[in-house]
Amino acid sequence: MKTVPYPEEAREIVVPLPQPYTIESEAKVIIWLSKKVKGDILEIGCAQGFLTKALAQSNPDKVIYALDWSFNQSLSVHQEAERPDVVASRALHLQNVIAINGNSRIFNYPVGTDFVLIDGDHSDEGVMADSRKALSHNPTLIVWHDYRPESQWMGVARLLDKWSEGGMDLVQIEGTPIVVKGWL
Repeated sequence: MKTVPYPEEAREIVVPLPQPYTIESEAKVIIWLSKKVKGDILEIGCAQGFLTKALAQSNPDKVIYALDWSFNQSLSVHQEAERPDVVASRALHLQNVIAINGNSRIFNYPVGTDFVLIDGDHSDEGVMADSRKALSHNPTLIVWHDYRPESQWMGVARLLDKWSEGGMDLVQIEGTPIVVKGWL
């Protein structure tokens, strides 16, 4: 997998804090990437919606679909703290946010979705299902969070390494656990 330098332009992005689940430099690059597409944004795995809020405030002309599943029984013990009682509760007051409590494996992508952030079920099966569905929708950008081969989120790394070795054009942004398809 190709590694690219952290984009200087992303450093200028302002992120409303706190970001308990996404490090500020990661949130900045995700927001920066989201501004590169014309269509709407689907965030799979939004939890309480801290990043959702930042995406919505940074993209007021786009709809942010914040998808999470508070009833998901297959979450790993590492993700239990991220299970939302109310999906995207921190962003519900924003007019361009639509929160969806549902299973990403059976969710129908809205027409106009051009950016998909995959940060939901980090199990091998969950990452595979979300990734295949995103690829079949064919948005301009697909962004995966938590590409961390050395951690409990290894399902993301195993899948993306396999696809990269198989020839899929993926790039990792240096110094982050973010991998992108469709950029560069």
